[in-house]
Amino acid sequence: MIKPIQFDNVADLYDYYVNVNFDVEFFINEAKKVNGKVLELTSGTGRISIPLLKAGINLTCVDFSERMLAYLKKKIRENGLKSPIHKMDITELALNEKYDLIIIPFNSLSEILETEKHKNTLDRVYEHLTDTGVFICTMHNPQIRLKTVDGVLRLMGQYQMENEGIMLIQYVFNYNHSTQIVSGIQFYEGYDKGHNLVWKKFLNINFYLFQKEEFQGLIERSGFKIIDLYGDYKYSSFDEEISPYIIWKLKKDKAK
Repeated sequence: MIKPIQFDNVADLYDYYVNVNFDVEFFINEAKKVNGKVLELTSGTGRISIPLLKAGINLTCVDFSERMLAYLKKKIRENGLKSPIHKMDITELALNEKYDLIIIPFNSLSEILETEKHKNTLDRVYEHLTDTGVFICTMHNPQIRLKTVDGVLRLMGQYQMENEGIMLIQYVFNYNHSTQIVSGIQFYEGYDKGHNLVWKKFLNINFYLFQKEEFQGLIERSGFKIIDLYGDYKYSSFDEEISPYIIWKLKKDKAK
């Protein structure tokens, strides 16, 4: 059985190599529009959470990785912030609250590999959303993402560590058309400041690539309708040929 990504295994490394902020302004902007309670699913170590909290957003965070959440809690304490944090599988989301905005950033719904669990997650999001609330779900555009899923070993990047060393990350991915799952391995190597290899680690990667029409069918089944569909975090319209992402902005369909 193909297993989900075990982020606990790289929680201590995650912030070094996932340090982008291209979507932060987008989520702050969207959170300020609703002027209410916001729920972030798959919050991880807080790449989006901390900027939202610093912007004064009433945010609740959920993630399944205990070690990732430990880093988030530490950052929240160090920044003098407050947020309810829940360790929970979002496919079984059960909070006694409803939210004006629910977000799943960074293509994270794709980390759920089973079709039935996709349906469960959307149903749970629907139940936790206020009647006028907004749900934003981000995912890869398969047309673009598959261009680097070809069985070739590729360099993800070289990253500076606090101890003046360097971390090198490489990956190799393949795609199964029948299951729609991308599978592969990320290889981590740590070098000291003298360029000597001092440690190695690897992480098995598996994620599901949603087709646009497929996901539209899922959201309609769960009672959502589309408000907007963006192809990037600058609010560009989605274009299947060139857009790197599919960013779904949804609300409850009152006709359901």
